[in-house]
Formats: sequence, C-alpha cells, structure tokens
Amino acid sequence: MKRIFLLLDYYFEKLFERLENNTKIESKYFPYIRIFSSLFTLLYFLPKFSWIGFLPNTFFRPDYFNFTNLFNGFLPNWYFILTDIIIVIFLILITIGVYSRVCLRLLALLLIFNYGFQFSLGKIDHLLLFPLFFLYLSFTNSGSSLAFKKDKKIGLDSIVTSIMAIFIVFAYFTAGLEKSFVWVDFDLSTSGVLSWLYSGYFLVGRDQLLANNFLDLHPLVYEIMDYSGVFLELLGFAFLFYSKKTWNLYLLFIVIFHLLNTLILNIPFTPHIILVSAWLHYPILSEKKYLYLLFL
Repeated sequence: MKRIFLLLDYYFEKLFERLENNTKIESKYFPYIRIFSSLFTLLYFLPKFSWIGFLPNTFFRPDYFNFTNLFNGFLPNWYFILTDIIIVIFLILITIGVYSRVCLRLLALLLIFNYGFQFSLGKIDHLLLFPLFFLYLSFTNSGSSLAFKKDKKIGLDSIVTSIMAIFIVFAYFTAGLEKSFVWVDFDLSTSGVLSWLYSGYFLVGRDQLLANNFLDLHPLVYEIMDYSGVFLELLGFAFLFYSKKTWNLYLLFIVIFHLLNTLILNIPFTPHIILVSAWLHYPILSEKKYLYLLFL
C-alpha cells in the first residue's frame, strides 16, 4: 500500500511540474500584464453597477448558491454609485502601480460582490473569470516594478498561474459539457449555433457584421460548427497538460473562437482578452520599443 501511495505521489508531482512548465510566465512580464489589464478595463470594459440600484426588488431572483440570498433585495442605489467610483480609483492606482497588490485584491472582491447582485436577475453571465484574474494578479509580482509604490516580491508566480489556467479550462469544460448533451446529437435538422443565431438575430437585433451571411447555410455546416465549439471547450485540459506549445495553441483557438462568435453571433467576449493575453501578448511588450502597443 505504501508503494502505491509513493507512486501516486510521484505521478501527481510530475503532473503538476508539467502543468507549471506549460503555463509558466516569466516574472518580468507581470508588470506589463498589470498595466495592460487595468488600462484595458478602464478604457474599454469599465464595469458599471449603478443601474442595479434602480431595479425594483421584484427582479431580485438569485440562484440557490448565490450569496446574495443573504439579502432581502438589491442594495440602495448610492452603494452602487459609490462602488463605480471606487472601481475607477482602484484601476488608476493599479495602472500607475500604487499599492497594486492590495488594490488588485480589493478590486477583485468588490467585483465579485457586485457581480453577485448583477447575477441575481435569473441569469449568470460570462464574467466569472474576470474578477478572478485580478485576484490572480495580486499573488504575482505584477506590482514589483514599473510602479510608483513597488510591492515586495513573492515566489508564487508559477503556482498561481497554473491555478488560473486550470480555472480557465474548467470554465470552458463546464460550458462545453452542458452543450454536448444537446448539440452533439447527429441530427442535421437541429443546430445549437443556429438557435443562438436566430434568437439573437430576430429577437435581440444582433444582425450586424457577418450575421446575414450565416442565416441560410447547408445544415452540415451548422453541425460542424456545433461539434467544433463543443470539442474545443471540452479538450482544454488535454491541450493544457500536453505541452506549452499546445497550451498556447489552445489559447489561440479560444481567440479565434470568440472572434467568430463576435462576427457571426454578435456576442463579444471583451473581458476574455485579458485572460488569454497573459500568455500570448507580453513577450512582445517586454521590448521597450513596443510599449506603445499597450495603448492600441
């Protein structure tokens, strides 16, 4: 029995060693990740919650596991207005590097708390990983340089980066697993992609970009799109653990996948840019002559 436990311990040790090697980001890149992520959020995807305070409590329908069940309804409007201002202040402090680690953690907790109320309307959106990314950055050395008030260095970069990668592929896996029960049906008369396209096009007005070009294609095309989306989301762990190249390739597939979602379904996944760019973007930005790309 002891030999079995030793073998299991050796196996998992090698497995997590491979995971760390596949997802590793050099420490010198983390300050650029911090600056880009906070600036991108501030300029292109600023979270706003003040609208929640205007909703009547009849709309308050949190899921069973949502912590907002502890409340009798939405918090007053002044709270959400105040937190909108605080979020901007945190993002500015993170960008210029003033107590970045503390601000990142407070920002993440505030976003998680406020998103709990945003998700109390009966629907969970695609934003769960967004605040977790800021929490992840707070455990790295992102604030140890390129900052007005530098944080002390810690040695958790590789560990927390591996954990963040697991969160990403797990999120996609759960989404793909749910789709697989309906979309993978070997029936050309049904299509998951087409159901999203039709409902968005005719009910919500998502008729821009390439939406018109995908309304009347051969059923086999829709079937291929269904299966491709499901398998891409389900196979994340295989890409993650196989090698560093396959992990980066998977992230590239995710970028293409969301680009097609935007072009065809008119469903943008703006916050996901900072998630994948942590691995794909920053080797270029480490060269000072390319710093201007932060602002593109």
